[in-house]
Amino acid sequence: MKQFAKRIFKLFLLGVCLGLVMIFLQRYLKMDSDEFLSIFLRIALVVFLCIQFITVAYYLFYLEKMRRLIRLMRGGQIREYTEAMEKLLMAAKGKRLRDILRLNLAAGYAELEQYTMALNILEDLSFSGLSSSSYNQVLGIDLFICYFKTTQYEKAMETYRKYQAVFCKCRGKKPNGSYMALVDIMAAIIDRDYARAESLLDEAMETYKEPDIQEDLLRLSGMVYSNPNRRS
Repeated sequence: MKQFAKRIFKLFLLGVCLGLVMIFLQRYLKMDSDEFLSIFLRIALVVFLCIQFITVAYYLFYLEKMRRLIRLMRGGQIREYTEAMEKLLMAAKGKRLRDILRLNLAAGYAELEQYTMALNILEDLSFSGLSSSSYNQVLGIDLFICYFKTTQYEKAMETYRKYQAVFCKCRGKKPNGSYMALVDIMAAIIDRDYARAESLLDEAMETYKEPDIQEDLLRLSGMVYSNPNRRS
């Protein structure tokens, strides 16, 4: 809401400045009021459309760069991805764009097991919130997993409860369903509900065949089946 208000205020200021310039030109050129108003509205519309076009083009330009960098991470070049994302973030302008880049940078830190750096970003984004539901899904999932892997279980469950409305939208669905399955299993482990954890593990192992997800599921199965509190 604050960003929207700032955007409206900037457009208002631009309109005022443009109006003052046009009034000066009207008096200088001694134009008829009706003719001047018609020209002013056309110029204002052109300026507005140009600003919108430049903003969208700038946003899409950076998103395409970000997508190219994500290929590095998927290819296992995590450090190269993180360093390139840091440089991209330094050059980017605009809160919404920077928030998306920061979210992706945090994912790189988490892959490098630099959880403190990842959490610094994720906690800040969680406090301010993201505009897109899909990005909030990623934020909630990444935040929970980072808390789990740093054994901050109380904060993990607080996050799990806070993002339930968002999590419900991605369970069993692409692109975040597999990661949501991991989160649900981790939450069951924290709650020491090992029967539920086993059931979720079996279902996830059958459903999600991606190598990285299978690897994470195997780690979690080790936590479940080796736990002395688990009932045989």
